[in-house]
Amino acid sequence: MLIKLQGISNTTVFLILAIACLLYVNTFSNSQNLIELALLHSQDPSFLPYDLVINSYADNPLNSFALLLLELYQSLFLFDKDFFFLNFAVKTFTIFGIYKIYQHFILHRFICLIGALIHLSPSIKILPYFGDWFIISPALHTNSIFFLCFVYFLWSLLNHKYLLASSLQIFGMLAHPPLGLFLALPIQLLFYFCHALKGKKFFFNKIKGIHHYLMIMIFFIINLIYLIKLNALNTVKLNAEEFINIYFLHAPHHYEVSSFSLFEILWPYCFAICGYLSLIRHEKNPPLRLFFLILSPLILLSVPLHYLFTEVYPSVYIISLHLLRSASVLSLAWLAPYAIMLFLPKPYIRVSSNDA
Repeated sequence: MLIKLQGISNTTVFLILAIACLLYVNTFSNSQNLIELALLHSQDPSFLPYDLVINSYADNPLNSFALLLLELYQSLFLFDKDFFFLNFAVKTFTIFGIYKIYQHFILHRFICLIGALIHLSPSIKILPYFGDWFIISPALHTNSIFFLCFVYFLWSLLNHKYLLASSLQIFGMLAHPPLGLFLALPIQLLFYFCHALKGKKFFFNKIKGIHHYLMIMIFFIINLIYLIKLNALNTVKLNAEEFINIYFLHAPHHYEVSSFSLFEILWPYCFAICGYLSLIRHEKNPPLRLFFLILSPLILLSVPLHYLFTEVYPSVYIISLHLLRSASVLSLAWLAPYAIMLFLPKPYIRVSSNDA
């Protein structure tokens, strides 16, 4: 039976994922999205004047580009103005991107489909809600657009499509600068470093022509500009006190490790360790193996470091790195396929080429 299910097409998989996302968004998005409220506030400052979270969207200069695009969408979209269709489309393509990442590691399409669908489970309660360890949430935020870019950014790296990866990193950063700068960019640079160290396919080996050099310059300039903007953020719009209020009053499940139960912390750790053991056993590609062997301990260290510099010795800059969120996303996006591979027979496991 499982062998027959292997024959399902990518089109069928996409339709199944789309139906699941339609039910997911329709069931759990019965309240207004923060983006919609932020746009209403930007159009009418008297709307929710004392809501700190909505004001943080409107006053935060790092979100200006994302909100500009969403205002454009709001003005052009002909069907309605509640962002339901946009939310549905973003979540559908995001989960399909997760499915494509799984396909890079696992040969069986049906297993990849089930693995992708599980990413909808934290809010649907198919599985218990494990703290902040999820990629897709029902509501529409600026980070929803980032994660849409991010899953295809990861897929692009795995498939050595480096110019596409750079473009997706920039678009993701424009949607959510802290995640773009401190999650996507370090992953990209570490990936390039490991491939350069092992002498395999590398970004600069594919550079041909002045237009490629120009794109690289634009890539670094945009990242540098946003890094400078982020560093100046406290003195420009939001002071440290407002930051702390947003972090610990609005979203303790994102920032406050002590708000989690021990189980909520240990379960993802067990999951990550299974993925780590599996990649040691199955990953034969030298650059990719080195990359994950460096990345995995960093993922495991992120949670205690996050706790230390948010609750013991609070630092606005460390909080801005959002180490807990980054650890959860990387664990689910890249260690999850390895964790599944640990329990699969060899015919279902894609063996990397040493030259890949």
